[in-house]
Amino acid sequence: MFSHVLNMVIILLIFIPLSLFLFFVNLGYSRHHDIEPISPVRWLACFLVPMYISFWGLSRKSLSVSGAIAGFIVGFVHTLSSNCFFASLLAFFVSTSKATKFRASQKAKFEEHFKEGGQRNWVQVLCNGGVSTQLAILYVIDNGTKEQIIDFRQSYNSSWLAMAVLGAICCSAGDTFSSEIGSVMHTNGPWLITTLSRVPRGRFHLIILLE
Repeated sequence: MFSHVLNMVIILLIFIPLSLFLFFVNLGYSRHHDIEPISPVRWLACFLVPMYISFWGLSRKSLSVSGAIAGFIVGFVHTLSSNCFFASLLAFFVSTSKATKFRASQKAKFEEHFKEGGQRNWVQVLCNGGVSTQLAILYVIDNGTKEQIIDFRQSYNSSWLAMAVLGAICCSAGDTFSSEIGSVMHTNGPWLITTLSRVPRGRFHLIILLE
């Protein structure tokens, strides 16, 4: 118990000054460019919330160490850019982590690189969250960090970027759910998308029809 409290104190001693530093840097920048500065509370949340989720994923074996580091960076950008983006990313991470563990004993029989819990590494994290992270950065450049509804008449560029961020997350979710659930829900074997011939489960680029 004491060690947990001590770790939390150390984390706060690191991130509170860092958040204040970024706030003052952002404050100086905003005065010269006539934009609204990001509050120090938001800066702090951008560090603490993704870090907690990364540690949670690491403890549940949903992420490897490199995956947790990459996940923190992806989470930081999404949390900074929009609460909506962060909520969507969080829903994606929690739901797909559950899907990865669905019938894990069956997956262990045919997946060549099966790992308990999934243990996504940094490459897999960036494949799933890299596109939405880049789009979220463009969203911040165009719109800042203020929450804004999608309105193509008033905010054409930021509305398209917001749709693109959410679309990228949905695309990653669909890919993960189809591979993690479809691979153990069908008994006859999938088809390879390039030749439409039946192949063993556990390979990439497959089509599975649920019956």
